[in-house]
Amino acid sequence: MINVERIIENIVQVLSQKYPAFSFYLHSIPENISGPSFNIYLDTDRSEDNNRFQTNEITSIGIVYYSPAQEQPGDGLSPISVYSGMKNIFRKGYFVVDDRTLKVALIRGGKQNNTIYLIVKFVYSDDRPCNEEANELIGEVNIK
Repeated sequence: MINVERIIENIVQVLSQKYPAFSFYLHSIPENISGPSFNIYLDTDRSEDNNRFQTNEITSIGIVYYSPAQEQPGDGLSPISVYSGMKNIFRKGYFVVDDRTLKVALIRGGKQNNTIYLIVKFVYSDDRPCNEEANELIGEVNIK
């Protein structure tokens, strides 16, 4: 089973390979944030019934880029170039999490309050959690 935590961990892993000098904050940010950094958070999450054994999962993850207070001209990390780099990670249409490949159904982003943000919507099917208490255990097996 895939959970939101694993999706976010894999996003952090991919972004940290691309931007090793950046800081990462998950779900909340401190008051005095030092750029360059990313805030990665759960935007929305929904489960829909598929069949007796599976559910359809729709998970949206938000990524916000905070640029340094004083950017150096020509350093190649303008907010627009970081936005393009973030978007290119998901533009191939899928994202690998552990041994699964999640469909990237939507990418949207823009600028808000001097930050650049990206919302990525993943759609995938997953096994329904098994209710082990509902199954009675066999007490004894006799083979003759």
